[in-house]
Amino acid sequence: MLAPSSAARRLAAATTALFDVDPADTGATVAVLRSGLAAAYAGGLAVALDPRWRLRHTRAGTVEFDLAYFLACVSATIRDVEVPDRIQDSEALFGTAADAAVAAIAAYCRAASLCTRQAAERCPDRSARTDLMRTSGLWNALDAAWTADAPTQAEPTRLPRERPPRVP
Repeated sequence: MLAPSSAARRLAAATTALFDVDPADTGATVAVLRSGLAAAYAGGLAVALDPRWRLRHTRAGTVEFDLAYFLACVSATIRDVEVPDRIQDSEALFGTAADAAVAAIAAYCRAASLCTRQAAERCPDRSARTDLMRTSGLWNALDAAWTADAPTQAEPTRLPRERPPRVP
């Protein structure tokens, strides 16, 4: 059996950290969520060269951007949030290693969605609570972007065989 990649190990550690953080401590929860998002992003970059995951990586990128935005909004409201260090480099992953990294991303997203909902229920600030509830849905969307029953290869654009008629 292959050893897990560094991306999968970071995501497993981030998932464990979600279960260890107190949801009532919004600042600590958001810090863990942000570092986990950075790990998920790095994991996505690691599998992006595998043709089976390329299209899903593209779909996930838009959700990751929205997650980063709303977590930054919460961080602006809650002052005691630590911003994670830069995204760590990951090796390119293919085959079963890429599949394991995507499974780790999906597991993190499911745990993050639950953690975010719990933190939102306990958050005293209304604006931060709203942004946390939005991110809960976005974690589900990121999970779906990686695991949904969608084609894993981009289909080539099919051009029409005949030219459309000219309109006078």
